Order: sequence, then C-alpha cells, then structure tokens
Amino acid sequence: MILVLNILDNNQAEWILVQDKETKHQFAMQPGEENILAELDAFLNKQKIKLANITGLGLAIKKASLTQVKVQVTIINTLGYELQVPASAEFYYEGDFKTEDLVKKIKSQKSFKAIKPEYQQAAEITVSKKPSKFTIVK
Repeated sequence: MILVLNILDNNQAEWILVQDKETKHQFAMQPGEENILAELDAFLNKQKIKLANITGLGLAIKKASLTQVKVQVTIINTLGYELQVPASAEFYYEGDFKTEDLVKKIKSQKSFKAIKPEYQQAAEITVSKKPSKFTIVK
C-alpha cells in the first residue's frame, strides 16, 4: 500500500492511503507547529495499519512556502529511507491531483531514492530589520 502526503495550500493538507481504493484524511496544518506526523499517526491508527506495511511514499504539492517544501520533502525522505521504500513527488500541480500518476511513478521505482525539492520561486534571503536583543563584544 502506498501513502501520499498531498499539500493543498499553506494551511490544508491530506494523507492519502492507496490500496484497492483511496482513503483520505484531511487536516489543517498548524502554523509554527508541525503536526503532519501526528496526523499521520492518527490516520494510520484509525485505519489499523502499521507504518511497516507501507510499500511506497508520495508527496504532492499544489501550493506551499519554501520552508514548507523543505519540511515536507524531509519528512517523506526520512520515512522512505527508514522504511526502505520508493518515494516520488509532484511539485506545484495544476487543477485536481491525480493520485494514479504519482502511484505509477512510485511503483516503477525499485528502491528508495531521495526526493530533491523543487521550488516555485527563488529564495529571498534578506537581513532582518528587527533590532538585535544582544550585542557581540570582543
């Protein structure tokens, strides 16, 4: 069975379990608090499935911030490495997400290969304009 994390936007996501049919678990992502793994645990417990039974992992991102992309890719890569199952991703898809396309990509892989993140825009790294709360003394 294949497990897919589908990020709909900065606040909404869903875990999708693909067996004979799809089972979805939608949830709100908490800003500043990572709840993706807690939601996965609740979903698998409700379905009475152990993580060890997962044979492939997918990540689909419709819209997400640069930081969210990094975190979500890390989650899927860590799970894939630990379980030694294939992992694949689809970044910034248009319209409705087609689970079957990603599942085909996952099934075509023989073993785990880390997903490389793709970003919709270049990162903007700036110097903070907030005053420092400390002073560095020599």
